[in-house]
Amino acid sequence: PQRAQQLIGRFIGILRYSINNTKHNVTVKDDLKYLQDYFVIQSTRFGANFSYEIDIDDACMEFIIPKLLLQPLLENSIKYKAKETGRLRITLEESGRLTLADDGPGVPEEALPKLFDVFYRSDPARKNPAGGSGLGLAIAAKAVQGMGGTIRAFNVPGGGLAIEITLPKEEHGDAEDPDHRG
Repeated sequence: PQRAQQLIGRFIGILRYSINNTKHNVTVKDDLKYLQDYFVIQSTRFGANFSYEIDIDDACMEFIIPKLLLQPLLENSIKYKAKETGRLRITLEESGRLTLADDGPGVPEEALPKLFDVFYRSDPARKNPAGGSGLGLAIAAKAVQGMGGTIRAFNVPGGGLAIEITLPKEEHGDAEDPDHRG
């Protein structure tokens, strides 16, 4: 019963965060808080066979990113892990380069530029309707581009896929500045 109460509490937090229409852009710190709650729910759903590491300097926690940017990237890493236990590493450098790198199967090189296309899925195994809609990366890309940033995907040497987002310089400013809140 206590575990169920904790999950319900996290689910309510996720719901509140996702339907709050007053902010389109949030701090990295805010999106990571949401992501941690989302991860607990997904760990319960898929079993405790996925982990993530966050390597972000405290000074970067106030950088501004599109709200709900990290969730579809985490979800893809969970869904398409190659091993029984998957892993995701999230880093953010002071330059504004945000990278999410997993240890999954990666994707064919020719598919990399298409990953951000609406409804695109890179291989037949990912065409399973239960596996997703092909919208998560496209939505993330539009949000990043909408704030003036860039996004790209590349295969990690030794296995895995990385999504690299470059945040625009002006989003490295003071998160309390209402002009940065979107």
